[in-house]
Amino acid sequence: MIFPQSSQPALSEQDFRALEQIDRHCATGNVVELIAMLGVPSWPLRRAVVAALAQSGTPAVDGLCRSLRDGRTSEAVIAATVDALSAVAADVETPLMAMVEGADAALLADIAQILGRRRSTSALGVLDALTLHADDNVAVAAIEALGRIGGRAAVDALITAVQSGNFFRAFPAIDVLGRSQDPRALAPLVKLLDQPQYAAEAVRALGRTGDVGAVSPLLRALAKGSSSLVRLVATALVELRDRHAERAGAGEVVDAEI
Repeated sequence: MIFPQSSQPALSEQDFRALEQIDRHCATGNVVELIAMLGVPSWPLRRAVVAALAQSGTPAVDGLCRSLRDGRTSEAVIAATVDALSAVAADVETPLMAMVEGADAALLADIAQILGRRRSTSALGVLDALTLHADDNVAVAAIEALGRIGGRAAVDALITAVQSGNFFRAFPAIDVLGRSQDPRALAPLVKLLDQPQYAAEAVRALGRTGDVGAVSPLLRALAKGSSSLVRLVATALVELRDRHAERAGAGEVVDAEI
C-alpha cells in the first residue's frame, strides 16, 4: 500500500477502499484517474495520490503541468500538484519553464517553488529573472528557490535582492544569503547593520555565515546597539563561532578575533 506506514492515522473503511483504488491506478499507470483524485477531501489520501504520481514518472508530467496551469480552483489541488511535481522522477523543468511566459503571478510563484524544491540548476536563469518580477510574491518565491539551489548565480541574484531597497524582497533574501556560505554575502549584509529596519535580521544572517570577517562588524554593532540588539549580536557571535568550528574544525580563530 502506498500510504506511509510511519504516519498512518486511523482510516475509515471508505478510505481503505480509496487507497486500494489508488494502488490499482498506480499499478496500471492510470495517471489520468490519479490526477483526478488530487482533490480528495482527506489529506492522508491526497498524500497517497501524490506518492503514486511521483512513482509514475514521465507519464504523469504533462497531466500534472496541465493541472497546475488550469486546475486552480482549489488550494488543496494546487498544493497536491506542487508536491507531486516536486517529487516526480522525470524532467519537469522543461515544461515548467515553457509555462513561464504569459503565466500569472500565482502560477509563477508555484513554478518557482517547484523548481527550488527540485534544486534545478538548469532553472537558475529563469529564477534569477523572477526575482525581478513586479509581483513581490513571485520575487520572494524565486528568492527562496535560489536559496535551496545555491551556487554563484544564485548568490548574485540574492545580493541584488538584498540591495533592492524593497523590504518584502530584501528581508527574505537576507536570511537566505546568510545561509549561503558564500564570502560575497559578507559585504552586503554588513551594510545593512546601519539600516534600522534590517539591522536585526542582518545580525542573525551574519552569525549564520560562520565567516570570521563578520566578527568585527558585529562587535561594532554590539558597542552602539540597543539592549535588544546587544542580545542578538551575542547570540550571533556564538552561532558564528559554532558554524566556523564545524567547517574549520576549531573556533579559536573566532575567539582570537573577538
